[in-house]
Amino acid sequence: MLKENEKNACDSFVYILRKIGLKYKVGEIVENSRTKDVEMILSPEDESKQYPKIAIEHTIIEAHNNQKLYVQQLSDIENEISQKCQGKLPADRLFSLIVPPILIIGKKRKKRSQFIEKMTNWIPTVAGNLEVDAQSIQLYKGHKIALWCFSRNIDRLDKNIFMRPTRPENGEEEIRSRFRRAVTEKIPKLIKYKEKSYDTALLFEDVSFSYCSPNRSWIDLIPDEYRPQIKLIDFIVTFVSVKNRMSIGFVWKEKSQLYSRISEIPDDRKILCSRLLL
Repeated sequence: MLKENEKNACDSFVYILRKIGLKYKVGEIVENSRTKDVEMILSPEDESKQYPKIAIEHTIIEAHNNQKLYVQQLSDIENEISQKCQGKLPADRLFSLIVPPILIIGKKRKKRSQFIEKMTNWIPTVAGNLEVDAQSIQLYKGHKIALWCFSRNIDRLDKNIFMRPTRPENGEEEIRSRFRRAVTEKIPKLIKYKEKSYDTALLFEDVSFSYCSPNRSWIDLIPDEYRPQIKLIDFIVTFVSVKNRMSIGFVWKEKSQLYSRISEIPDDRKILCSRLLL
């Protein structure tokens, strides 16, 4: 039985395949922890096309402990702060509030309400004086919170303040450790199916753009001993997800084409998936 996010990742990958001209459907769910089998198999929609089946492995790659919970709770707090600040911020600008995980994860309703009240009192007092690309810093319980100001170039947004995830101070090393662990666990399963003439797909679910930074070299996160095997994987996709929904899919590898940085990926391989799951 697939979890909600696993099903959404699989459906989003099928959607991406359609966008690049390949029509597939979910064929079977085969995950078996005893046999260490892959999670899903896709079958060609039109069997006369003679497309190979695709074996899929999916994994969440959190940048730090409880990151998924952190991003989910940020989204809820964002909605409350946005409502309370409605009409109080300059309409021609966007604002991004950056709050460290330690102030968000696992907080009870009372502490969360206190935090929201503090932010909704502070933000309007500084927002009007912030220039574009400038920030204002506030300390809350000894931890730094930043409010960034940006030019508003999207008129259709229904709010102009957003919460932006960040990571703990030791986050960079934790990112590398978690990513390498995911690769080490998943690639051997896919290689078994590659040897059976299946195509293979590795789907990473990134809960807050941690692995999608324009300046990050994706290849640098791969353990040296697995770099030759990465070449055997047919599709590698990183999804940005919020609350189990895949919002954007970045196609890092498609057959022989492998991109190292997100800035190298063509626009038609950065695919909006959220509409599929609304």
